[in-house]
Amino acid sequence: QLLQEQGIEPSIIEMNLKTVQELRQAGMQVFFGDATLRTILEQAGVPTAGTLILTVSGFKNAKEVIKIARQLNPKIHVIVRAAYLADIPDLRAAEADQVFSGEGEVALGMTEYILSRLGATPDQIDRERARVHNELY
Repeated sequence: QLLQEQGIEPSIIEMNLKTVQELRQAGMQVFFGDATLRTILEQAGVPTAGTLILTVSGFKNAKEVIKIARQLNPKIHVIVRAAYLADIPDLRAAEADQVFSGEGEVALGMTEYILSRLGATPDQIDRERARVHNELY
């Protein structure tokens, strides 16, 4: 929805048929299939896309998808969701441009909340959040 509000029409690859049907009914461009298949990535427009976003947490084949996407489009910007901070080095080695970890984001959110409850100023919270972010990522 955020992308559409910015005038960007994403292509979505999904393996859950019910989700595919719901997204198509909502007017989204959806491809039913496995993102580890070159043909599916081609159909979804990866060869000409500016960005590839892998949103499945703990996706075991993310490195393979990144590799194929880079073969199809060496300039594509790759954003990946990881379950754990420990997954980040492997995804970076696979040439992900940015990795977000659910575990890391929870730690950042808790840090911000705790500091706020302790009376930290917005500037202090921003500085500490940036420091923790750099340590985690």
